[in-house]
Amino acid sequence: MYNKPDISKKQIKYAIDFVKGNINEDEYIKEAIVKNRRMYEMIEIVKDKHFFNQYISKVPYFVRPRALKEVHGLSNLMIRNMRDTEGFKGTIDNIMIGNFQINSIKAASFYDLAIILDVPYEYLSAEHPIMDRVNPNSFFEYVKVKNSKTLKAVLEDVIQRPKEERNIKGYILRNEYSTFNSPEYIRTDKRTQFFSLEFFVGSIAQIDDNAIENIINMLPEDRVHCVLLSKALLRDVWKVSFLGLYDNNDIHKEYLEKLLPELKERFDAKEIYPTSWVSDLYS
Repeated sequence: MYNKPDISKKQIKYAIDFVKGNINEDEYIKEAIVKNRRMYEMIEIVKDKHFFNQYISKVPYFVRPRALKEVHGLSNLMIRNMRDTEGFKGTIDNIMIGNFQINSIKAASFYDLAIILDVPYEYLSAEHPIMDRVNPNSFFEYVKVKNSKTLKAVLEDVIQRPKEERNIKGYILRNEYSTFNSPEYIRTDKRTQFFSLEFFVGSIAQIDDNAIENIINMLPEDRVHCVLLSKALLRDVWKVSFLGLYDNNDIHKEYLEKLLPELKERFDAKEIYPTSWVSDLYS
C-alpha cells in the first residue's frame, strides 16, 4: 500500500526563501541540508514546475542529486542497486551525502545517474546550469550510455518484474520501428508493483493515438493500466508514459491506483488512455 511521506512546510519555506533571495546559500544549507535528512519537500516543490526549475538551477550542485531522487521516490539503496558498473555504488554514496567535487566523478556515473533521476546530464555535471547554457533538449547521457535496443526487446524487458525494488534504464530505439519520432529515447522505471514505459516526444503534434494503440497491442493483453502525458522534467519536450502491471495481482493494482493521483499531480500529467481529458470535456 502506498503511503505518502510526511512533508515539512518549514522546509518548503526555506526553499522559497532561498530562491527569492531572502536567505543566502550558506543559510539555506545550514537549515535544510541536514545529514541523512530525506528531502521529502521535493514531492510538493516539483508540482510547481516554474519554481522547481528555478530551485534546481540555483541550489548548489551537491544538493541537486539528493533533491531529485525524492521527486521519484528513490532511496540511496535503490539507486546503488541499479548498476553493477565498477565504482558506481561508492560513487553514489559520495554523491548523495554531498561529499564530492564535480571533476572528481567519472562521467559514466553521471550518465547513469542522469537517466535514473530523469534529468539532462548537464544538471548534474554543471555547477551553474543556466549560466552554462544547458540545452533543455539534451539527451547526451542516452547517447553516451549507448544502450540501443529494438522496441520489441525493450517491451520484453519492461514486463519482467525486477529483482531489485526499483530498476531504471534508458534506451535509444533502433530505427526499424517508428513510434512517435526519430531518434527516440525511452526510459523504463520498473517497480516491484508496476512498470512505467516512457517515450520522450519532441512535439505534442507527434503524439498519435494509433502509435499508442500499437504499443499497447505489442504488450500482453490487459497489461497497460493507463497512459499519461506530461512535460519532461527540465526539458522542453513531452513524455508519454505507459503504466502497466506484470500480472493480475489485485494488491499491486490497488497500489498503482492509489499512487496514480499523486503521480498525476506531481508531474502535472494528463491521462490520455483509456480516457482522454479532451474527450471528457465534450462527452
